[in-house]
Amino acid sequence: MSTLNKEALEALYNHNNWAWETICARIESAPEGSFLKDAPGSGWTSLRDCLGHICFGYDNWMSVIRGGEFTGTNLKDLNTLTEVTAHRTRLVAGMHAFIEQHSDDELAEIREFIVRGEPARYSSGQLLAHALLHERGHHGDVSTLFYQLSIPIPPMDFRWHLPPQ
Repeated sequence: MSTLNKEALEALYNHNNWAWETICARIESAPEGSFLKDAPGSGWTSLRDCLGHICFGYDNWMSVIRGGEFTGTNLKDLNTLTEVTAHRTRLVAGMHAFIEQHSDDELAEIREFIVRGEPARYSSGQLLAHALLHERGHHGDVSTLFYQLSIPIPPMDFRWHLPPQ
């Protein structure tokens, strides 16, 4: 994947931050209690659980990339959008710092990682892209939760993030 460089990772990173802000703005304007309210049929118990799972993904994949222990926060202890957002902010700041500290060549270097207890060969850039795309994939789940909770769904697709040309 020769195009999986810092610039491409930055584009995904910036889109996810924009989408997170869009999601948060919609939740903040939703009826009180919407963040923790059960949403039957969505696949997730609540918006908190879906957004917390996104945080879990960053925490998990950065622990794999760094070769350390999974630190994991008990997401059930995060009961407000502010708490979940602060947790995500810490996690993605660490990921962003990792991207900044490594060259394109270093990010592209294939090496062995331990994934779910098994050795697997990837580049750090591939795993970073995976973590970023993991969040992006769950934006669809957020849209479904919004629908189930009767919250208007904002546009979150990448093209809405792009500046006019």
